[in-house]
Amino acid sequence: MEWTIEPAQKKDCPHLARLAELASGGMSDFLFLDLVPGKSPAEVMAISYATEGQPHSYENTIVARHNRKVIAMALCYDSKHHGINQEMKDFFPSDRLLHLTDFYEARVEDSLYLSTLAVEPEYQGRSIGQNLIKSLKSKAQDKKLKSLALIVFKDNDKALRLYQKTGFEIVRSVRIDPHRLIPHKGGAYLMQCPLTGLAPFESK
Repeated sequence: MEWTIEPAQKKDCPHLARLAELASGGMSDFLFLDLVPGKSPAEVMAISYATEGQPHSYENTIVARHNRKVIAMALCYDSKHHGINQEMKDFFPSDRLLHLTDFYEARVEDSLYLSTLAVEPEYQGRSIGQNLIKSLKSKAQDKKLKSLALIVFKDNDKALRLYQKTGFEIVRSVRIDPHRLIPHKGGAYLMQCPLTGLAPFESK
């Protein structure tokens, strides 16, 4: 099977949001459920993806396509944008942001932060995720950033194997307290992948 990796387009936003919801491990439901009357979490995220000039935008997303269909995605941006800003404080209930304080404070400085990596279930196991990460490494180098970084649930064994296989190392634990909408135990890991020839850097 052949696929191509290319920048996402605005028309892809509903598909990107659905993929991101599948990969979020309950985080999208926790943040967006019942936030906008009449709209599902995926519908709210699709609006966010279509908004240009902000981190969680299709502009910062690459996709894998097979026969013009989006089969995988990777959303990333400079790690300096990973955090709770005033716009988020104005939009999300304070208790939801408080619950995720450690998640949003965990980052590796001067890195390209991989916010979402998702592959359609029927296309998994074909090295698509690995190839998306390879493309992100080139993107980070072009931006003169020193590493890639991400946060993954500790009990997501499949994702952990992929990230370790592609050069990521655990930096520290991230506290995410249990919640009925987040069906994961033990919190998460902040991970980084130093780019070739560069030493790991101190995290915040």
